[in-house]
Amino acid sequence: MRDPRELYQLEDHEVIAAVPSGPLPLVVCIPGMIDAGQTCRTAATYFQENLRSIRIARFDSDELLDYRSSRPCVVYDGRRYRTVEMPEIALHLVYDDASRPFLLLEGPEPDLRWNLLAGAVVALADTFGIDQVVTLRAIPSETPHTRTITMLTHANQLALGEEPPADGSADTTGADTDGPGEQCDTSEHPASGDSADAQEGIAATGAGPEQVFEMPGSFIPVLEKELQRGGIRCQGFVAQIPHYLTRSPYPAGTLALLRRVSETAALEIPLMELGDIVEASQRMLEDEVEDSPELQAMVKTLEDGYDQMARDNDGTGYVPDMPTADELGDRFERFLAENTDDDGTSGPPSGPISS
Repeated sequence: MRDPRELYQLEDHEVIAAVPSGPLPLVVCIPGMIDAGQTCRTAATYFQENLRSIRIARFDSDELLDYRSSRPCVVYDGRRYRTVEMPEIALHLVYDDASRPFLLLEGPEPDLRWNLLAGAVVALADTFGIDQVVTLRAIPSETPHTRTITMLTHANQLALGEEPPADGSADTTGADTDGPGEQCDTSEHPASGDSADAQEGIAATGAGPEQVFEMPGSFIPVLEKELQRGGIRCQGFVAQIPHYLTRSPYPAGTLALLRRVSETAALEIPLMELGDIVEASQRMLEDEVEDSPELQAMVKTLEDGYDQMARDNDGTGYVPDMPTADELGDRFERFLAENTDDDGTSGPPSGPISS
């Protein structure tokens, strides 16, 4: 098998020398077949635009990507092509609001050499002292935008605190999943489809908590199993996005995932501005629904199904979306600033109250 390190190229020595010594967390924003609500792509962009970041390694796109599925971005001015931006998978050094460093791996899901890329990530983990990995994805789901976003969770045995099998196979069936008990395809040339996205071709055996599902895989389970073999903890979150918003930007999904990153990796990520965008987006959605009886009926049906599931589900494998403590604190500080009088006191404006 080829040396996985042949897949990537580190930046100049001066850049690499400035990377703090580990342990460092790694956040992975590589979607599956569908990036519902453009959630992973938006999360990766949000990290780079709202925090200090610098690229420290890039992977060989010609080795990993089929450009017919991950097409370059071309700028055409009516006479000639001005630029051609090739898609890439890259590793960045990022600093959170408290100047704590972490690494970000982002880009399209590779079309080829999944095992080799997973091995390359483990090699980079050894180089930079990565001790924890958090993966993010988003899938379409029959949930309404009027309810709290829930997420499927998965983790390898190291993150769950379980002992690996005695034969050293590091099998993570039942833990290394996009849902309870999912088995993952680890072939180097995987079948098309996403383990969490696919709704057809799913076979289930058993019942209850021991139920096991077989379905087409994605790159993330392959990476999770390779990290297990490399002795690195990995935990993942899969946001469930309303299916009717799959191909539209859905900032609420991005906010939900970034909240989980903040809590899981103990990072301070500025979320208040994104929260404002989410509120504006939700208001626009409500206006659209209000103008369409068909949308109202669909949303009502989804709400009923969601509420019934919430009553029936014991919560296993699901994480509701809740604001972080830092986010609540930031919003409270802004509330006080907006409701403070000129004399420094807070409270409603003085004067007679009309009935």
